[in-house]
Amino acid sequence: MSDRHLRTSALALAAGLLLLAQACGTNTGTTELNAAMGEPAQSPEPELDPMAGAPVVGSCYSMSRTQSVSTTNTRKPVSDCYEKHNTLTYHVGLFKAGTTSSDYAVVTKQCKKHLPEATGLSKGRLLGSVLDWIWFEPTTAQWSAGARWFRCDLVAESGDKLKLLPETSRTTDLFADGLEDPYARCIRRGPDTNDDGEDDAIYVTCDKPHGYRWAGWFEAPVGKSAKYPTDAQFEKFANANCGRIAGTDSWWVTWPLEAWWRDGERRLSCYKFTSS
Repeated sequence: MSDRHLRTSALALAAGLLLLAQACGTNTGTTELNAAMGEPAQSPEPELDPMAGAPVVGSCYSMSRTQSVSTTNTRKPVSDCYEKHNTLTYHVGLFKAGTTSSDYAVVTKQCKKHLPEATGLSKGRLLGSVLDWIWFEPTTAQWSAGARWFRCDLVAESGDKLKLLPETSRTTDLFADGLEDPYARCIRRGPDTNDDGEDDAIYVTCDKPHGYRWAGWFEAPVGKSAKYPTDAQFEKFANANCGRIAGTDSWWVTWPLEAWWRDGERRLSCYKFTSS
């Protein structure tokens, strides 16, 4: 028998083994055929984990202001929220399947949506607080492992510094019993630094000396597509609403920055005069 006939018979036998394995519902035939042909067996692809490295909702952290504005955070949480901390993870969401980079529009929508539940405050009442949210995305290694989560953390920020959050076992409705002065928004008069003839507003928490306390808000009576109003227009809106909201003839008004206006923010805040 010739060498050529032997090689042909070997290939026919390998093909027969492959058909038999397929008929029995297994995939071992491919490996056997690869071995018969002298090819290395293929390793299965590792399964990707969309929650790789994801934090746990309800975890509390202690971090610096610089760390809080980073895109990622690898600090370990404190042992429990009775320890001193200045951030609280209140929501972990997922980007859609196939995502390989963060989507800020999705983050903003979800972090804002879940903030009232985390704080126990309405969206309007949040305006009168120094409570806000920050977010983090997976590290490069976590993205490579298939992660596509994002994390929303509650913070209290005043004077470009993070304040300590209440030490409690609560992970939702943190301020449902009331917003205490260290987290409430007030204003004290500052010097006129832009030569517009008006004192500047210096935002402080209400446990600090202040002249005005947040009283409520109203929405600018304009359409969603309206251009950014002039100062005179904002003042006209305020004159028609803030006296009623503040319950006094002496009040202060603040309105959204132009960038916020472009993002759809239309709320103005009214502050009532206090003797504090």
